[in-house]
Amino acid sequence: MDIMAVLYFCVLGFLMMYVDADFVNLMEIDKGFDAETHHEPNKWHSLKDSQFLWSQCNKTAVPVVVTSLHIKPDPIQFGHNISFSGQIDVSEDVGTTTTLEAHLTVMLKIDAQWFDVCVYKPNYCNINDVCDWMKRVVGDKCPPNLKPFCQCPFKKGNYPIPTLTTMIPNPPITVSGQFNITMTLKESQKEIGCLNVKLCLGQC
Repeated sequence: MDIMAVLYFCVLGFLMMYVDADFVNLMEIDKGFDAETHHEPNKWHSLKDSQFLWSQCNKTAVPVVVTSLHIKPDPIQFGHNISFSGQIDVSEDVGTTTTLEAHLTVMLKIDAQWFDVCVYKPNYCNINDVCDWMKRVVGDKCPPNLKPFCQCPFKKGNYPIPTLTTMIPNPPITVSGQFNITMTLKESQKEIGCLNVKLCLGQC
């Protein structure tokens, strides 16, 4: 299993959710960035005037830590490519059991109102067996530069995330707004990583 691939497909799945007209109906709704950190939980990282921010959200020491994250463009725009890269440090082997889980909390702010996206699309937000999910869902969809890592287990080490680029298509109805996303990784019911991301999709 590869934490980089999980991060990539969770973020990509989250973005694809918003170009899904069914999601819009369910809700009944008519600049580049570069930052670095050094294992500092709860410290937000961004550049001046950036709408993209990220931080570690673990309350105790964890083995999976994002140490850098780069995203372009900022804000993310429909009909354009999105690219991200960075680095993840892993201090112990991960994905050695069938208990590896990934859970997302996704909040969308439109005007002054917040929506809990996972209420409408829970299948995008909870992966109870990441290793099995990687085999069934990711499979041959794994980007070529991540293929060596799209499998369990994920050995300890320092891993650069190669630049990954994908198109965000123009949906029939655009859902623009500010997003607050938290991704938590657990194994054997123990938190092993937590990342919080704030970003803008379309206009904010």
